Amino acid sequence: MEFWGVCQSGVVPEELKPECTPDRLVMTDFPETTMQLFPSVRYMMIGSKFDQVQMAFGDFVIVFDYLWTLLWKGIDSIPLFSNATFYEQLSGDLLVYSAYKQFSAYLVGAKQHTYTIWPLYFIRSTTPAGPFDDCSSPYVGERLLEWLSPHSEEKASYQCYNTEEDAPNWTAHYCDHMLPWQVGRCEPSN
Repeated sequence: MEFWGVCQSGVVPEELKPECTPDRLVMTDFPETTMQLFPSVRYMMIGSKFDQVQMAFGDFVIVFDYLWTLLWKGIDSIPLFSNATFYEQLSGDLLVYSAYKQFSAYLVGAKQHTYTIWPLYFIRSTTPAGPFDDCSSPYVGERLLEWLSPHSEEKASYQCYNTEEDAPNWTAHYCDHMLPWQVGRCEPSN
């Protein structure tokens, strides 16, 4: 935050300015503060368990923090993100946000960075099992397009593939049991 001049940029809400000092304000503070300030506004997160773009940005920050270690000991001495460590960190952030009633999450077992910029047929074929899953079974979770659609006043559910299956931690088939995942039903296209 200090390196990029975030505290002086004008984007930090008044509520976070007291925290805007080196090593006290982090990116995850922004969504949490927003949800506190606007409790009646839905906050829906769509992401991939292994988002390669976010991992690359995270690795850039890590390398910057460990610059001297990199120069003296090499790249192998720096704790860069793996698929498992990124997914574990993401789940930890989601656990914090899950305390807010207006928050919902949709995780896809993929490396893709974004979903909503693609044509509707692509968004419709995406399920928590993958971007081209297209309801390969009724238990892969709700389609992304339907999940994004307003559900009247009810809260959108948390969607993640294989919430009931025992799977190795932080893999594509794993869903952190600390989060309120719901098994979504997927209807095949006609």
